[in-house]
Amino acid sequence: MTGTFATKDYNLSQVVLFGDSGHLTTSRPLAIYTLASSLRSHGVTCQTVWAWNFISDETFEEICNKFLSTETLIVGISTTLLNKNFTVEENFWGVTVEVAKQRFNLIKRLAPNAQIIAGGSQLAEIPVHRIPCIKYIDLFVTGEGESSLLSIVRAKQENQRVNTVQIGPSITSQDLYPYEDFSTTSVNRDQADCILPGESLVSEFSRGCIFRCSFCSYPLKGKNKSDFNKSVAALVSELKHNYDQFGTTHYYIADDLLNDSETKVDRILAVSEQLPFRLSYTGFVRLDMIRRFPTMAIKFKQSGLIGCFMGIETIDEHSGRSVGKGLGVSRINEGLSILQEHWNGEIIIESGFILGLPHDTPDTKFKLLEWLQQPLVRNTIRHPVVTSLNINSYRKLSEIDKDPASFGYEISPETKNWSTSTYNQNHARTDAKWLSDQYYNDRKFNIPGNRVDVFTLPYLLSITDCREEILNLMLNDRSSMFDNDQEWKTWTAQQCRQHRTQYINKLLER
Repeated sequence: MTGTFATKDYNLSQVVLFGDSGHLTTSRPLAIYTLASSLRSHGVTCQTVWAWNFISDETFEEICNKFLSTETLIVGISTTLLNKNFTVEENFWGVTVEVAKQRFNLIKRLAPNAQIIAGGSQLAEIPVHRIPCIKYIDLFVTGEGESSLLSIVRAKQENQRVNTVQIGPSITSQDLYPYEDFSTTSVNRDQADCILPGESLVSEFSRGCIFRCSFCSYPLKGKNKSDFNKSVAALVSELKHNYDQFGTTHYYIADDLLNDSETKVDRILAVSEQLPFRLSYTGFVRLDMIRRFPTMAIKFKQSGLIGCFMGIETIDEHSGRSVGKGLGVSRINEGLSILQEHWNGEIIIESGFILGLPHDTPDTKFKLLEWLQQPLVRNTIRHPVVTSLNINSYRKLSEIDKDPASFGYEISPETKNWSTSTYNQNHARTDAKWLSDQYYNDRKFNIPGNRVDVFTLPYLLSITDCREEILNLMLNDRSSMFDNDQEWKTWTAQQCRQHRTQYINKLLER
């Protein structure tokens, strides 16, 4: 199938996709590049703009004047990272409501024939009627967007209506426009995406997760092992293309889980072995799978893993069993011992812990802190991240969201906070901060870079010449460049700003 426009003049693109960004990061969102690649493969011209929430109003207007016109059919906006506090609607667009209104009005003026579409995970977090500036949005896209966005473009070209469901102007792509070609499709970025030389990128080797953790709100959980996996050929093609075109070797693999099976780990290793460069990547890894299949640790190291996030969540076996994380302390320690043996501190491990799971009490924080301070744990887990349980009564995506009472929670009608017979949300929040402060202060936390997460690592390695310094700093607490953590933070912020400036300059030079 081909589009009705043959032009390759991206300044007159039929579709313009604005990406979002987290605070002080060079990480580009994957979605707009996945969608752009899909549209281009069907003859639809598409311009990506990774610049929605971190640029000035003047630069935003300059970008819109350059790429929007009466030829524009669709303007898409990713919402995934714009606002991480889902209870503060005023921050939903990553800018103030007033700035958001000005930007939407500018888009409407420059592209009067275009539909404005919003997509991303936040659309499942907040009811549509509570989203500010909703009157400017013609459609909301949830879930996988490749087929649905192409269908929206075709409907716009042919002056037809798009099938929608749910309250308000929304569309559910999994139900109405299922995407069948994920396993064989590569995401191909091109010159319109303005990738900088050697820049790290996001890729996905699969979608979904075979596990059903009760607190997890991710879509496609509980899938079969064979579902939504990309072929080795498609992945090799994508990663080799990025290397040939941009010199990219560092990746964040955005899969929900990298090791849901031995087959998947073998596939990652097979991909790495067919590349003309040494792959370097980070992603999510599950400890219980490595304990069960120790050779996974060896294969991860061979394939280029440099850092990972492990959601251990709890050391309380009763709480763990109730939510699908029931290893318990002794088996967790067995898994960490395997990682010590095979990784020997050469791969950065970040791990998440949740206070407020069923059976947790105010004493849980003391037990967790004592365990975190043990030599085996300290020498293996580089960065523990402690948070409190969040139950969102609006989204109802996790099993706990859907039926809190069955897990022992009561939800306050006024505050929407949870409580159990022994614990409550306010105490869990306070305890999470206390535990983090105690842990890092006890480590004499003035060590530069100690809290840099593993997902930032690929980007830092790709935008600076100080690669060995950064790795040595994060792995060994040693730095020849920085005297304290504030110097490190100032330097990394400067690196990120320089990278974004280079990108914007390249975009405006097109």
